[in-house]
Amino acid sequence: MCRDNMGLKKLCAGEKQSLEFSKYSVIIDSRRFHVIIVYRPPYSEQHPVTVNTFLSEFSNFLETLVLCSEPILICGDFNIHVDVQNDVDAIKFLELLESMGLENHVFFQTHESGHALDLVITSSTDGVKIENPLANCYISDHSFVRCFLAAPKPDLAVKQISYCKYKSIDFDQFKADLSASPLCTEDFTDVSLLAKCYEDTLSDLIDKHAPLVNKTRIIRPVQPWRCDSIRDLKLEKRHLEAKWRSSKSDSDRDKLKKARNVLANTIEQKRVEYYSDMVEQCEGDQRKLFNVKEISGVYTENPLPEHDNAHQLANCFGEFFVTKVKTIQEVTEEVTCHSTFNKFEALSEDEVRKLVRLSASKQGMSDPAPTWVVKHCIDTTTVGYFSRFLENCCSNTPA
Repeated sequence: MCRDNMGLKKLCAGEKQSLEFSKYSVIIDSRRFHVIIVYRPPYSEQHPVTVNTFLSEFSNFLETLVLCSEPILICGDFNIHVDVQNDVDAIKFLELLESMGLENHVFFQTHESGHALDLVITSSTDGVKIENPLANCYISDHSFVRCFLAAPKPDLAVKQISYCKYKSIDFDQFKADLSASPLCTEDFTDVSLLAKCYEDTLSDLIDKHAPLVNKTRIIRPVQPWRCDSIRDLKLEKRHLEAKWRSSKSDSDRDKLKKARNVLANTIEQKRVEYYSDMVEQCEGDQRKLFNVKEISGVYTENPLPEHDNAHQLANCFGEFFVTKVKTIQEVTEEVTCHSTFNKFEALSEDEVRKLVRLSASKQGMSDPAPTWVVKHCIDTTTVGYFSRFLENCCSNTPA
């Protein structure tokens, strides 16, 4: 049994000669745990399996768990008297846990006949703390073990980013500096030198007017359905929680529970509305709907063909494209073009300005400045550069 606000998924289950187990993935408030339920039947005529056999199998079983990147919680009926300090089997069991970096938190009576049989085990390196474990009530010959699970939230990823504050540029001063630069004052006849001057000039001006800024950014999980109403409800819930922790009154607790339920229902409603809008935007297009990974739960696998050697696969791709190019060359080798271009008409500055404005505002990593910055200066300064560049490219001047 689990609460409805918990995400629970059964991973696997099985049995060995001396134990039975089942694994679950549990999600609580974006934190994921691996919960493993273990039952070891006691030694009997119907189950003549010794503790040593159990320790051997359980050791092999733990080796597959301790490498898990998520916190693990092992609980169940082990039928070993870990509360007896001089019990040989208990000593071996606790030493096994210690060697695996695990810790048991139950050393009190959990069976009506005495002894601690039902255990709660965690890893000592996961940062998960078990607080106030106690035997709650008996619904059979075994007692519930109640405890508080305190787990730290996973650290958010931190990323170093670099950017330029282009919107803070003073374009009057930027245009003035550009007009006084060699790009606008000197006359170039070599296209390569002109292009080099354009790149160096704009790079220097960008460094001056919008220097590179380094910033540390915390990568937070994105939930696109979050909105101001959810934020306000969260603030109200935190306020009521602080008030209840201070007063400990039943009325404040009821208000807190009501606010918590309103927040949960609002988040669920906004999430449903978000995905409903995504479905409506697909407009009956099954292919488009299938590509909505958040809804379909289908994630694109590796698109590469099956292979055993990545180096060999890369060579196969290379050979394919080399063969394709050779085939195209052989087919077009005998094709001749009888048209020639021997005269180009010079473009006016107005025509050049129009072409630049109609160009896409895209930017590559090698561009010295964003396209929209160049367009912003096209009326006064950069139009002359583009006119001379096109003229030199279309002339007989060696480039």
